Amino acid sequence: MKEKITPARVSAWQAALECQVTVNKIKKGLQANHTEPGKDGKYSLKDIVLALTPGSSLEQKAKEARFQRQIEEAELAKIERMERRDLLAPIEKLLAYAEDVLTKCVSSIRHFPVEQRYKDQAIALLRATEFNPTGKGGEKKS
Repeated sequence: MKEKITPARVSAWQAALECQVTVNKIKKGLQANHTEPGKDGKYSLKDIVLALTPGSSLEQKAKEARFQRQIEEAELAKIERMERRDLLAPIEKLLAYAEDVLTKCVSSIRHFPVEQRYKDQAIALLRATEFNPTGKGGEKKS
């Protein structure tokens, strides 16, 4: 006749001693998994193992997404604060200003007393330079 196998059950304190962790860590993991002790006040080994391992990959991804969202919200709030303090300029104003500066430079070059070929070279160089307010990317138009 086959012997009936009874699953091993241990208390949180016994599990903490065996796994060399604190009882609080075991209990915190058990609470996170919504695990209640049995009638004998003990937990199955499966419950203890699940309490000591990090959450499922889906839970981990959700946690990371929440943290990423908090980081993005903080960055957005920082930008909004800077805008309210007039520390940031709207890109449209920067582009309009750059266009005015370019026009004035070209006008000054055209009226400068040098040979026409030098004027043309300087103007071509100015027009080939890309205005990039973000500071990323190349300096020349392709």
